[in-house]
Amino acid sequence: MQRAIRLHYERVVGAALVLAVFLPLYFLLTGFAVAGANQNQAAVSCGSTVAALGKSQPTASDPNGGCHAGAVQRLHLAGGYFGAGLAVALAVWVIAGTRERALNRAWESERVPSHWFSTPGQVWLFAGLLFVVLAGVAQGI
Repeated sequence: MQRAIRLHYERVVGAALVLAVFLPLYFLLTGFAVAGANQNQAAVSCGSTVAALGKSQPTASDPNGGCHAGAVQRLHLAGGYFGAGLAVALAVWVIAGTRERALNRAWESERVPSHWFSTPGQVWLFAGLLFVVLAGVAQGI
């Protein structure tokens, strides 16, 4: 009897790599605002993170240099999401690929495979939970 158990983990790896690229780009290319110099002042619009990184000197509209500090924080956040996306892609590639081969060996030897990590939905769930955990760790660093 010939049957191949497929977890279709390649789609999950591809989605994680797409997130690893586009999520950091969102943080780098979109505009943001920081709080004003004192409590009564309105928020200061800083433009994109990439543009604000080049403005390390205080300006008349941003006397305390909050835009640069906010841009550095967003740069670290983008790097963390990039790392989390790559880590998820690598973990799913290794773990799901190993599990898929183990399921196929069990099927060929006519053993009953365990139900742990045995469907494509479980691979997606694993990747999603892993991304949430790693993104939370990346934000805490």
